[in-house]
Amino acid sequence: MNQQLWQPNDKAWVKQRREEWKKIVKSLDAIGYINKKNYKYHKDYFFKGPSSIDEALLPPKVFDSGKLIFKMWYHPVVSLEAYQGIFNACPSERSQEALFKFNSASKRKIKDEDYGLMGGREKLMIKALFPSYDFDDVTYCERDGVQHGPVHLAPTPGMCLSYVLNALIPMFRVPDVNPYSPGQYLMDHLDHCIDKIDFTDDAQSGEKERLIEVIHLIKHQSKYPKFQKDRKSIVAVANQLKARFENREFGPILMEYWDHVDDLYEEYLGS
Repeated sequence: MNQQLWQPNDKAWVKQRREEWKKIVKSLDAIGYINKKNYKYHKDYFFKGPSSIDEALLPPKVFDSGKLIFKMWYHPVVSLEAYQGIFNACPSERSQEALFKFNSASKRKIKDEDYGLMGGREKLMIKALFPSYDFDDVTYCERDGVQHGPVHLAPTPGMCLSYVLNALIPMFRVPDVNPYSPGQYLMDHLDHCIDKIDFTDDAQSGEKERLIEVIHLIKHQSKYPKFQKDRKSIVAVANQLKARFENREFGPILMEYWDHVDDLYEEYLGS
């Protein structure tokens, strides 16, 4: 990682970082997995870069299980190329999972609509962490000459569905949920793998109903009193997905749900 990207002697750069650090502290509080006594290590990394800490000497769980997530979050350059470089240096399924774990822990605690949880970086993180639509695509991490892995480059179909639904349903219906909840950026992954999901399996119990509910909500926002219609960012997400369905940008299975969602809603969720 390029240490020169951190500019602690540049007053304007430091001022901007100080403003964001205030928001990061609130996000760390919302996540809740990081002990406050370890915030000082996060602060050092954020302001001074990787050379400021010796990872081998850090106390346990300074970054919990999401070290790569924090490296992306704290990187001075917000770009897909930067995040891909961080992930490719040593890919980790624990960090893939941590992105959703951290977001789930923060539900109903996000007060800054513009910043969300991680300053809107989640979309690029998803692209870097899951560069493939196919779960069978894998890579490996090499440390000290030893190969570790495999690391899957897409979520399992079942987890992909859960990530999407666990993002969209709370976003649409609950105040103060992160508007950049990462699961929303897996819609194309879900479109690719939905044919591999067995909705009759006990592990997927209730997921078909939740999928019908979220598609019905996207199509008929006004029918849902709890829809967060006063949050512009949430309305924008719903409208963007509605436009994609109306433009028939998804594959036949999702489009079948869209075309028949009113009947499906009555069958599965009607009173």
